[in-house]
Amino acid sequence: MTTAGSGLHYRMQMAGNGTSTALSDNIPTLSKISKTFEAITVAVSEVSTEVQLLKTTVLELQSGIAMIRYHLSSRAADDELRLKELTIAICAQEKDRQTDSKAATEKIQAEQLRISQQTDQQTLEFNRRVDQLVTIIEHKPTPEDSPSTLTSVPGIQQVLSIMEGGYGKVSTCFIQNTSGFDPTVLYCVKEYFVKKKDDAVNNRDHEVLATKIMHWGVIRALGFSIDLPPRALFPYWNGGNLHCMLQNLARDDGVLSDEERKHVRIFQLNSHLVCSALCATLATVHKVDILHCDLHAENLFLHFQGEDKIFVGTGDWGVTQTVEAAKRPNAFKWDARRNRQGHIASELTPLDKINRPFTKATDVYALGYLTRCILRKLRSPTPICADYVMHLNLVVKWTTEDNVRSRYTADKIVRYFQGGSPLLKAAPEACLRPTIIG
Repeated sequence: MTTAGSGLHYRMQMAGNGTSTALSDNIPTLSKISKTFEAITVAVSEVSTEVQLLKTTVLELQSGIAMIRYHLSSRAADDELRLKELTIAICAQEKDRQTDSKAATEKIQAEQLRISQQTDQQTLEFNRRVDQLVTIIEHKPTPEDSPSTLTSVPGIQQVLSIMEGGYGKVSTCFIQNTSGFDPTVLYCVKEYFVKKKDDAVNNRDHEVLATKIMHWGVIRALGFSIDLPPRALFPYWNGGNLHCMLQNLARDDGVLSDEERKHVRIFQLNSHLVCSALCATLATVHKVDILHCDLHAENLFLHFQGEDKIFVGTGDWGVTQTVEAAKRPNAFKWDARRNRQGHIASELTPLDKINRPFTKATDVYALGYLTRCILRKLRSPTPICADYVMHLNLVVKWTTEDNVRSRYTADKIVRYFQGGSPLLKAAPEACLRPTIIG
């Protein structure tokens, strides 16, 4: 072997030895790489398993969502169906309600028509009965007349023409064989001196206001006829008016009948009740915002029952007004001189109050006149005040105080009459309703 060949062989041998040495040195690294690869393979396998589980879960979720959607759509369909059914039922109920309402309305209208027709029939019947009274009312009896000699109409028997004034005349009568009237009870029929039908209607409307006041002391009309001459039917009060009573108090007992003397005695013994009852009636009237506007002795009526009972009623509501109506410019005005009569103290009529609008205070002022009339003409054995002069001063102060704001109301006066003041003796119940008034 040549020298060159030997050298090449040597170098190759040395190179082989070097490669072997390098491989032996990298064996640990390769082992680590192999383990790492195995770990990665295991991890990938686990990830694949998790992915598979996730896919399965997603599929389950998708299936659940689909099921929920199905249930929701089914429930929505059911709800929509129920809503439609409910809507149909409500519409049917509303239709039935409208039908029932229409039927009820028709029934109410029919009842209103029946009542209206019945009222019209009753009005016609009343007018017919009042027309029957016309010939009787026109007859003016003389002292020699008796019920048997008076002009008569079947079913109607006049007793006496008892009063005639500047605004009308009043007669008493029995009404027999007529529905709605007790043939044993005496009634009064009043004919008004009115020449215009509008005035008759206006007078009737004023009297109607009194029918709305629920108090026995208010004498309410039982019916009206506005055909000229207009007439109205009232219950009969057997004691006449207060003006006649005050006149009898001033007369000698010798000129009075037994019945008149009896009535005077009862009136004297119960004058405090008369005053209290007048105040109670006016207080009730004022509570419903109605004004009498014409309180004086000729418009107050007495009724006697038994041996010791007396009742006082307020009548003639022909110029009555509501509180609001009295404020109108064209309303009927107050003339205090209307109350100036022979038995009334003229000094209690203040001229500066003439032609003033009516108010509750003017009614109370007129009440003061009436109370003064009763107490000025007699001294009751049972006065409502221990000191008679003090009582007069109190009553006058209460009712006729010039300052309207300090004037007592009717309701406040009633409380005093019923024992609300230590100055007054407690009065018993004012007056109960007469049992024999028609």
